[in-house]
Amino acid sequence: MLDLCSLSNGKDIYLARHHAGTAFYATGIALAAGLDAERISALQIAALVHDIGKIGVPLAILQKNGPLSSEEWLIIRQHTIVGAEIFLQKYRYMDRYAEEIVLAIKHHHERWDGTGYPDGLKGEQIPYLARILAIADSFDAMTGGRPYREPLDTAAAVKEIEKNMAIMYDPALAACAVRVLAKNNIFLKGDDKCVNFG
Repeated sequence: MLDLCSLSNGKDIYLARHHAGTAFYATGIALAAGLDAERISALQIAALVHDIGKIGVPLAILQKNGPLSSEEWLIIRQHTIVGAEIFLQKYRYMDRYAEEIVLAIKHHHERWDGTGYPDGLKGEQIPYLARILAIADSFDAMTGGRPYREPLDTAAAVKEIEKNMAIMYDPALAACAVRVLAKNNIFLKGDDKCVNFG
């Protein structure tokens, strides 16, 4: 697993921080949702490599200081399929949760209302771990700085999660996320994150 993490994280320093942050938030949401330890472990693996497919995306697109063109968006959107295939080829026989991890990687940009990608899955068609990953991925992306936008503070990012319940996110899982992110003592200080899930 470390080889995949190193491969993707070496592409863009942002990915290293983003993968770690996404795994952190996904763990908190999963604990609040009552997942067992084995599925949380599978989710953590998926979170740590969920953007591995971006190794094929040119840095000029990944680090673009401005909006992406429609052609660039098409390239970016392929990362979920490419990432799932990379993980599947390397780990299909090594982990009994490999299929669930692959589905989480592939579908973490699906939306509850069916307007996401790559397959336009809707509601409970979206694999469960992918639904958690979608929220954690969004939250970390919103609160992490990028060249083209300032980060949101925790309260503003939580409001975005609330606003998009049943639009982008599974409403039950989004409610768990809001509870954890807003009220259960998550503190942010630069890139250092600590948590008390009480």
